[in-house]
Amino acid sequence: MQAPNTTPLDTAIVTLFEDLQHSLETLEASNTQYNRRVYIRVFFALVEGSIHMIKQLTFSHGHYTQKITVPEAVMLVEASYEVKENGRINSSVQFIKLAGNFRFMIRCAEKVFDIQTLFDASRSEWKEFRDCIKVRHRITHPKKNRDMIITDEEIEQMKKIEGWYKKIFTDLFNKMAPYVVK
Repeated sequence: MQAPNTTPLDTAIVTLFEDLQHSLETLEASNTQYNRRVYIRVFFALVEGSIHMIKQLTFSHGHYTQKITVPEAVMLVEASYEVKENGRINSSVQFIKLAGNFRFMIRCAEKVFDIQTLFDASRSEWKEFRDCIKVRHRITHPKKNRDMIITDEEIEQMKKIEGWYKKIFTDLFNKMAPYVVK
């Protein structure tokens, strides 16, 4: 059952945060390769889900306030369009690489809500986040058995980046809340 004054998107994000906490607790209790891979997958599910949520809120507010361009609107809803020979428009989901999608979401949210986020691409965490994306891709699309091995350094980097990401997301959401919470 959904709590009052929440949307399915809010509920999904809460569930993803709970899953992340549970996967971290499981990893701390039993530091196995399996639990490391689960933790990384759950973290990136949260990242992708929260980016989607912020983009939806940004699209809604930006459309209402007319602060987004047509190309930005199309990318915020992750759509791709083409005209078929019969003259009808066909739409499909546009895949956007995660690092670019994150930067795009930040840029649009800052523009639409007239806010400044904590994100700074010149900081080491941005490079580390992209390194963590590579680890996630490696374990999601393994070519060799060793691709499934998460080193101690990689898991510690993931934990650091989890804190960095949650700080950025929480700050961003709190700055957007006055505009989107009813």
